[in-house]
Amino acid sequence: MLLPQGQNPMSAQLAQADTVVFVSRAMPEAELLKLLAQGAGRKGTVFLYRGWGSGGADSAFAYAEALLRKLPPAAQRNPPQIMVLPVAFRRYRIAYAPAVLHRDGGKWYLVQGASTLDNAVTAVKRREFNRRLSRQWRISEPDQTEIIKAAARAFRLARRGQTGGAVCRAAVGRRNRFAFGAGSLQPPLHPVFGYRL
Repeated sequence: MLLPQGQNPMSAQLAQADTVVFVSRAMPEAELLKLLAQGAGRKGTVFLYRGWGSGGADSAFAYAEALLRKLPPAAQRNPPQIMVLPVAFRRYRIAYAPAVLHRDGGKWYLVQGASTLDNAVTAVKRREFNRRLSRQWRISEPDQTEIIKAAARAFRLARRGQTGGAVCRAAVGRRNRFAFGAGSLQPPLHPVFGYRL
């Protein structure tokens, strides 16, 4: 199904979510895999990263695929939903992971930490917000939106001749992972948020 221009392609998945789990590569892999396995097959549960760090989107897909291969077979057959959505980290001021945002009674509540997903949801239902539910780790990934904006600025400056092409290549990466159309004078719509960079 095609979406109208400017509509976030993740909006349908996010509209169905009742539980959003903020995660990071900074978390020990065993902790992350435990939460991902618990979220596998749950249609209303989404795992969010702030970014994928250095490298292109292909490195993010390779990382996610490697994680999914480490999940139990049942979780691999019905894998968890994993997305990169830096705007959510900014909106809820998430600096440490895991953190769980859960909708209860039509309202969203945030708890810090999550030893298990059920534990976090239970804490929301009991309105227990005065303590961390588990150890947390500082988010290590940069805000991917800022990286893309910087690459777009470097590209525009390079097109205007204000900086050398090496600056643009450094901002974009070794391979052309953020290319505008040939001869394009206007940057494209951002693929996730739908605004011009």
